[in-house]
Amino acid sequence: SPTTAFTDRLRKYSSYSAAVSDGLDAQTLLALSAIFSQTPRPKIAYVGRRDAATINVALASSTIVTGAVYTLSINGESVSYTAKDGDGVDEVLNGLNTAIQADTTLKAMFGTPVVSDSNLSLPKTDATALFSVTGGSNLSVSAQGGTSNLATDMEAIKAADNTWYGWSLVERSDSLISQGAAWTETQSKLFFARTATSSVWSSATDDVASQLKSQQYLRTVLIADRNAATQYPDAATMGRFFTKDPGATVFALKSLASMTPSAFSDTEKGYLIDKNVNTYEQYSDNTYLFGVGTELKASGRVTSGEWIDVVRDRDWMINDIQTVIASVLIRNDKVPYTNAGIALIVNTLRARLQNAQTQ
Repeated sequence: SPTTAFTDRLRKYSSYSAAVSDGLDAQTLLALSAIFSQTPRPKIAYVGRRDAATINVALASSTIVTGAVYTLSINGESVSYTAKDGDGVDEVLNGLNTAIQADTTLKAMFGTPVVSDSNLSLPKTDATALFSVTGGSNLSVSAQGGTSNLATDMEAIKAADNTWYGWSLVERSDSLISQGAAWTETQSKLFFARTATSSVWSSATDDVASQLKSQQYLRTVLIADRNAATQYPDAATMGRFFTKDPGATVFALKSLASMTPSAFSDTEKGYLIDKNVNTYEQYSDNTYLFGVGTELKASGRVTSGEWIDVVRDRDWMINDIQTVIASVLIRNDKVPYTNAGIALIVNTLRARLQNAQTQ
């Protein structure tokens, strides 16, 4: 998320309420709500911060009360505007902008501001500069990340803390999905993405789903969702399935809490499944499921066509083997190149493979 609620590169949340208390923007909170609404819910979710390129300020309500004070905090420094009689939304936003421009330090942080469509847009002069921007209860603050620097942001998040496996984007953009898929393919991680681009469920061959399929990406899960602007089935899917141990579940034919299903015609559904795109839809009366395929092809796949659970379970097994073999080498002063030393490694490996088979 290109959140401006904090300047840390990553923060961990054990509950939705903790994120609300931190003052995260509405879209990031929607994503976290999707995660923590699942049953059982994950113990923890991480919010990694992308570098924000543009800060957007809007009013929480279009009703302007004369004398109301609108306060914006930038790096702990407050700028305010007091509404006058007859002010509209744009007058309040222009008033806030005037207060920013009057402060030399704050003015230098932003390029040319724009007030349009009831929104004050503040482009940052240095996209990598770290500063927080928050608003009072009568203001709504959001941000946009850069359009071409996702891999750089992800590497910075990974460098700050690499103890996470699955990830998704708060922002919705097919271009960012393509960038995220390319970056994730170089990692031992899974990327969950959502799209509302209608060409994905058509015969088009140049849409993001077709491109990802042609690239045979093994680590990207794409979800078609008509409501992708207002909900996060990608985050919900991680919240729903990552609470299950590897080997204990398949990523298909399972319900998601708090998600509105999408409806696709048989023709549209055929295109989606052929492109290895997943859906969340009504299966039968009062039954709504993720990963419903067709009579010809099952769902619950990454964009290459492999099963999601196969990719995840294989990653888990590799990590498990690496961990226990490293532990053997760490615990022993020396593992000799003898029958006894070789047996120590072999027996440890065999035990982990047996455990994987049991799971």
